[in-house]
Amino acid sequence: MKKCTGPCGQLKPISEFTIDRKNKDGFSHQCKVCKRKGNQLSKRKRNQLNGHVRIIKTLEILGQPHTEKEARGLIQEIKRSLTNFQEN
Repeated sequence: MKKCTGPCGQLKPISEFTIDRKNKDGFSHQCKVCKRKGNQLSKRKRNQLNGHVRIIKTLEILGQPHTEKEARGLIQEIKRSLTNFQEN
């Protein structure tokens, strides 16, 4: 049995942990469930950030001068238009 250091903080059997040879006991500090949730959250944040970066790079290619504030405004406009598009 091992205690998960992730959000659940529960005592779980070793089979609930992934192998991690860097640790003394050979298993990760977080259980598989907590690790999966953390990975999913990171992936969503990364995808959202990549989308914003693509928009800014597109603006640079089009030669439109922009500041960070202008870029954020454009991102908000795009989000609103996507929301309106999905509702219709």
